[in-house]
Amino acid sequence: MRNDRLIIRRVESPTPALLAMIEQTNCTRAMRVVGRRLACPDFHLLVGFLDGNPVSMASVEPGPGNVGRVDEVLTHKAFRGHGYARTLIDELVRYHQRILGGTLGLYTDNPVAARIYAEAGFDKLDVPLEARAAWLEQ
Repeated sequence: MRNDRLIIRRVESPTPALLAMIEQTNCTRAMRVVGRRLACPDFHLLVGFLDGNPVSMASVEPGPGNVGRVDEVLTHKAFRGHGYARTLIDELVRYHQRILGGTLGLYTDNPVAARIYAEAGFDKLDVPLEARAAWLEQ
């Protein structure tokens, strides 16, 4: 289910509230990536805000062969299960189509995330990786 209360926009610099949201997920990789990659104009970080506070985020970045990669998908623990990640991924797919175009791919080993991605139109690919791969052809 989508949540229309979520306001989604591209963020180009980390704010204390965004960093605090990332920190509570204990995802040190996301903290490093966001801090370093936001300086790159090809890195697109979309953040979902509820009442002005960041509650969910996801990034998309163009790669070789006109294939964009979805990454850094996080939702604040207190806001999970309310459709925020689903709403954000739906918007990220539309954003990618408008701004970057081409194929969109991702990897996940999280069954809940895999269901959200499938509902957004991604197809699971069987590839010889530990993680699952999914692609959305444009």
